[in-house]
Amino acid sequence: MDKKEIKVILEALLLASETPLTIKKANAIFDSEPGLKMIENCLMEIQVDWKDRGLDLVSTSLGWRFQTKGRYSDYMQRLHPERPTKHSRALLETLA
Repeated sequence: MDKKEIKVILEALLLASETPLTIKKANAIFDSEPGLKMIENCLMEIQVDWKDRGLDLVSTSLGWRFQTKGRYSDYMQRLHPERPTKHSRALLETLA
């Protein structure tokens, strides 16, 4: 398996994963074929590849994950605007 294919698979795993992806977990998914060092190098290259896009690949204490760049937070808030909490009539009567 060449490095380009490893990077493409890692990108797919990162985008599909609900939780941050650790290097060890990625290595297990690949059946330890590329090795920890190669996976780490590929992740760092993906990080550079994505620097001019709307997402950043970041390494956290829990693993690697994509996150929206901070400068686009206003747009993200418009995507999921917070609505005021609606309380039921029964709850309001109880509180009163």
